[in-house]
Amino acid sequence: MLSPIENKPTFSWYRENRQPLGWLGALATFFLALNCAARLRGEDDGIYGKWIMTPRYAREGKLIPATGKLAGTIRGAQFSKQSPSALVFDGKQGFLTLADNLIEAQLPRPQLTAEAWVLVQSTSEWGAFASAIQDNGEYERGWMLGYRGARFCFGLVSSKKRRLTYLTANTDFAIGSWYYVAATYDGQTMNLYVDGQLAASSKEQTGDILYPERGRFGLGGYRDDDEFYPLDGRIAEVSVHRQVLSGREITRRFSNRKQDFPGIVASRTVGDDWPTYLRDDLRSGMSTSELQWPLKLAWRYRAKHPPAPAWPPPAKQNFWREEFNLPARVTYDRAMHVVSDGNNVFFGSSADDQLHCLDLSTGATRWVFFAEGPIRLAPTLWKNRVYFGSDDGHVYCLTSQQGRQLWKFRAGPRDRRIPGNGRIISAWPVRSGVIIDDGRIRFAAGLFPNQGTFQYLLDAQTGKQLASGTIAFSPQGYMTKRGNSLAIAQGRGPQVQLAKLQRAGKPLPMPSGKWAEQYPYSFVGAANSWIAGGAEQVAAFDSTSGKQIWRAQVEGRAYGLAVTAGHLLVSTDRGNIYCFAPPAHPRSDPPPEPSQRHGDSSPTGPMSRLAQRLVQSTGADIGYALLLGSGNGRLAGELARRTRLRIICVDPVGKRVDQARQYLADKGHYGQVVVHRGRLSVLPYGSALFNLVIYVAPTGRASVPAAIKKEILRVLHPNSTAVLTDQTGTTWMELHRAALAGTGDWTHMYANPANTSCSLDKRVRDQLQLQWFGPPGPRDMVDRHHRTVPPLVCDGRLFIPGDNRVIGVDAYNGSLLWNVEVADSRRIGALRDAGSMVATEDYLYVLARDRCYGLNARTGASERNFSAPLSADGQLRYWGYVARVGDRLFGSTTRPGASRTEQSRQTIDETYYDHIPIVTSDRLFARQRHSGEPLWDYTPTTGAILNPTITIANNRLFFVQSNIASTLAEESGRSQLPELLKKAATLVAIDATTGQVAWKTNIDLSSIEHHLYLSYAEDRLIAVGTRNQGSGKQGRVWYDIHCYSANDGKPQWNTTQNQQQPTGGSHGEQDHHPVIVGQTVYVEPYAYDLVSGQQLQHWNLRRGGHGCGAMSAS
Repeated sequence: MLSPIENKPTFSWYRENRQPLGWLGALATFFLALNCAARLRGEDDGIYGKWIMTPRYAREGKLIPATGKLAGTIRGAQFSKQSPSALVFDGKQGFLTLADNLIEAQLPRPQLTAEAWVLVQSTSEWGAFASAIQDNGEYERGWMLGYRGARFCFGLVSSKKRRLTYLTANTDFAIGSWYYVAATYDGQTMNLYVDGQLAASSKEQTGDILYPERGRFGLGGYRDDDEFYPLDGRIAEVSVHRQVLSGREITRRFSNRKQDFPGIVASRTVGDDWPTYLRDDLRSGMSTSELQWPLKLAWRYRAKHPPAPAWPPPAKQNFWREEFNLPARVTYDRAMHVVSDGNNVFFGSSADDQLHCLDLSTGATRWVFFAEGPIRLAPTLWKNRVYFGSDDGHVYCLTSQQGRQLWKFRAGPRDRRIPGNGRIISAWPVRSGVIIDDGRIRFAAGLFPNQGTFQYLLDAQTGKQLASGTIAFSPQGYMTKRGNSLAIAQGRGPQVQLAKLQRAGKPLPMPSGKWAEQYPYSFVGAANSWIAGGAEQVAAFDSTSGKQIWRAQVEGRAYGLAVTAGHLLVSTDRGNIYCFAPPAHPRSDPPPEPSQRHGDSSPTGPMSRLAQRLVQSTGADIGYALLLGSGNGRLAGELARRTRLRIICVDPVGKRVDQARQYLADKGHYGQVVVHRGRLSVLPYGSALFNLVIYVAPTGRASVPAAIKKEILRVLHPNSTAVLTDQTGTTWMELHRAALAGTGDWTHMYANPANTSCSLDKRVRDQLQLQWFGPPGPRDMVDRHHRTVPPLVCDGRLFIPGDNRVIGVDAYNGSLLWNVEVADSRRIGALRDAGSMVATEDYLYVLARDRCYGLNARTGASERNFSAPLSADGQLRYWGYVARVGDRLFGSTTRPGASRTEQSRQTIDETYYDHIPIVTSDRLFARQRHSGEPLWDYTPTTGAILNPTITIANNRLFFVQSNIASTLAEESGRSQLPELLKKAATLVAIDATTGQVAWKTNIDLSSIEHHLYLSYAEDRLIAVGTRNQGSGKQGRVWYDIHCYSANDGKPQWNTTQNQQQPTGGSHGEQDHHPVIVGQTVYVEPYAYDLVSGQQLQHWNLRRGGHGCGAMSAS
């Protein structure tokens, strides 16, 4: 075992012939040695610690510092057997602890530099090379140098900000490649450097670094009290300084050491084409093609329909982290990204499902190819062929010159198509693009791992499957070669490794600068310049000086850039593609796309009359329609002109399919209408999807084959109509599908007025398959941490509570029916209050301040407006609780402001944790739900009514009422449970018809501290409350369950359960609502017999994770 080496410079000088130097040379050498030694000592001034990962610094299982005092125990890591020497961490348990006590460690506070020579072998959500951090809910302390997903990251919190900033690099790193990563903080500015170049900067933090009172300082993983993300990779060296190294010094350090790390210097591939997204499989975006500035517009392509991105915009803010103006992270299909072979331009469309080929010189259309679903990612060119994937679940191979299909391959276990992101697509869409590696195609398919997500390897020439396998994540976005790995994004999630490949090069990093703020959407490089895309503009910068040398206006956000054969191609989110060329290149306006032109249908022609009759007869206007027998496309086009339906045409004859597609594309309908080729007797679509089905019988045939009729009824939406007709409308027969038997509804916050959290749906089975997915997305939603009221379902409609709005959705196919603003309807922390929406067959009742609005369930129009009664002394009261039974609407009144409505970081804290005040009411009342006519009211005198306990069943209202009179006078309208229940509370039952007290009885719930729920089932009332038992680290959350007779309130049984969870939990540990199914009461994680209270020994649900969400049942 070697002893640690002192950190002192040693020098020796020899001439070429190894002869001793003369006295003059020796004197010069002496002064040179002094100068070098002084310089090196200056470099080490202020260094806190340096750890070099070689065996010579190892002693008895510990790593001894080259500089500094902290030695670390080596666990789960071993020294590499190849150069450069490094510690190899296993990605499982490996971690090098340097200090268990961060206070005693005395890490740098006013200023900091951390630097590391590292190689990451696989990515994870978080990772670190060096960390001294705690990021646990509100408690954010310390710093880390590491990565988030596939991007390097520097996290730090200061004494003034007290919230962590995670500064993230602007470029993905390559898996399996060496990097030099450094970070600095001078008390005002955080900087992150990658390979000696500035990668990100922030001024969010000011003041000294704020360290946690407890925690570890270590190498090889992101570690705090709650989480551990071990590094899978290598660390060669880590240094921490008490001072800030300059950017020039960091660049010098990289330059001096880079020769020690093979492959650390990035390079660009040679070529004048742009055969795949961002030029190559590294997604470097770097071309060796030289652009002659200034470029001029050569031509412009305008798509008939702008791109239709799969996913809607993100939320505007993250209140938990206090981050605002959040950028979109899933942007792979915001524009029609192009590729080029130097002669042609190729791109797919997510709006019209076509792959387009244009002439690079003129922009004229050479050919188009129709897929059967959106084409969201750019194609790939290889050996005069074009390869691409589609949402229809296929990968296609076409000739690049004519667009002729050579082969196609279907992904997924079968051809099943469902509504997804507002379109009918495969349940296993291909949203990975394709990569061609050594004559083989790689791609992935599927979005939801529990429904099946897969990766495939095909022969690029023949399309023959060579290999396939399942994957455990959602593959979305372009695949990327990273070192010796193939990585792919998971939508919003970080990149993950898809396969091992031969080592690829390392892409050039994106230069940082102020230009990124003005041009944030795209970035590529040419031989002599950088080009960046922004909003309504694109600009070029000299690659040496960084000076702007060119700028041009475009319409839309420039998400796509490509450089090929001296041309610059720009794609925007409005469906425009611009070609800029040298000034000598003549400008041309592309001619109209060549196509077979058809005249418009006559307003009085047979197709127009038939479409009008179909609309009037069925009332179908929104959702999905299925047209079996596409004909020439004219009927579908007429339906598209008259309705908002998305129309799927199916025809078994290829010639008719081609004709209909071209006609609909010419008229601008393609996308809203699509044409699939297939058999009519075996349809690939999910069940109960189509709001309208039309079967157009062939000429001379009046009957419908039995197999086709069976399929029609299977895919027809419940409570909808199918029409069987012919081209003239002479034959006319209607089939109506009734509501599905055994379906359940979820009409109140906890399913029903009895609060059972059980829908009584009898159709649900243990094996579920995806019915649909899609909008509305997060932009209109209440921030999830605020725990608003749940969506409701009634009569086939889904009602989603948004941010002061409500959104109506077709529950069977996800079609957006309406989106209506309801001012002041947002309710926060609803579990400590009551539901604010009730769904019925004809109305959705929504509360806002003192009002209850009745929205038409079909259209969203506000048709009812009832006000809450005033208090006894004439003061304004808000409507707190709402429920519906029959023709009666039940409500309660609360003090203004009692229900939480504001979104903020502070409000989030009022929806979690212990001892949070409960919203209370000072009156109950009933109204006729159509007219609003008052029926009765009940006013308590002994104390306030606890909103989470109001329950209706068997023509009675049940609730817990405080016996502390002062709770009625509490100005906030909220009280903590110990205050409400410190005297024996009263369990009350009143008649739902008259409002008269049926019975009341005192109950002792004085031990309850955090939450109290009440539910009804089979003449029994179940009260579930939570409390703490024990103190400090020994304290645990307990749930008390009480059963009372609903006939007279007499106790039936009670029990208590230890959740085995620490007190003070921040993830809803004290908030779980019970679920009652038949004669079983589920109080997570246990279950009890409703009648006897006996615990069911076979049931113990440990779902893992934080457990924030509540359980529900059918």
